[in-house]
Amino acid sequence: MMNEINRYANASAGRLEQFNDFIKDISNELVLVEFGPGSGDTLRQIERVYSSAVLTGFDMAPTKVSDKCRVHKSDLNSFEFSNYAEIINRANVFLMLDVLEHLSDPVNFLLRLNDLSANSARYVISCPNFSSIRMLSAWINGKIPRNEFGFFDRTHLHWFSPSEFILLFRGLNFSKVRVSYIFSKNRFIRSMQKIWPSRLCSQFIVYSIK
Repeated sequence: MMNEINRYANASAGRLEQFNDFIKDISNELVLVEFGPGSGDTLRQIERVYSSAVLTGFDMAPTKVSDKCRVHKSDLNSFEFSNYAEIINRANVFLMLDVLEHLSDPVNFLLRLNDLSANSARYVISCPNFSSIRMLSAWINGKIPRNEFGFFDRTHLHWFSPSEFILLFRGLNFSKVRVSYIFSKNRFIRSMQKIWPSRLCSQFIVYSIK
C-alpha cells in the first residue's frame, strides 16, 4: 500500500540551475520525465523556461504542477515500466534528483529504465555523497543520524559515491558520463569545498548520455 503523504511537498526547491546547461541544447524538443518530483518546483521551473517542453512526473503522492504537466501516482519501488513504456521511450531527459537512495533496488530501476529509454536519452541523477567527510564524521562518531530531511534523511536506504554510477553507465556503453558536485550557497563554505569537492561536498550530480 502506497504512503499517501508527500513528505517533500514543501521541502524540495526547484533545481533547474543545476542541470540547465546539460539540456538547453535540446530546448526546442525537450521531452522530460522526472521520477520523484516532490513539490514539483523543478518541473514548474522547466515549464517556465522551456514553454514547448513535454513534461511528465511519477510520484508516490503527486503534487499538482500545471494543466500541461501530469504527475502520475506511482510507487517507484514497484514501478510498472511496461505501463509507461511509450512515455519512457519518447523522453530524451530523465531526472532522478535525490530519489535513488530511497529505492529498495535502485540499480535494477536504472537497468529497466535503460532497457526502455531511447538512444541518446540523457540522465540526471543527484545523490548524497557517501565519499564525503560528512559521512566519515558519522562513522567516527559510530552513528548515522536519522534526520527528517537532508543528507541524513531517515528514509535513505542506500549510499552512493560517483564512481559507482560512472562504472554502471560506462558498463552500459553510455556515450558520455560526467560528475559535478553541489556547492554550498554560503560563500566561505563554498570556497573551502572547491579545494577538495569530492570529499567536502555533501552531494553530487551525474550527467550521462546513452
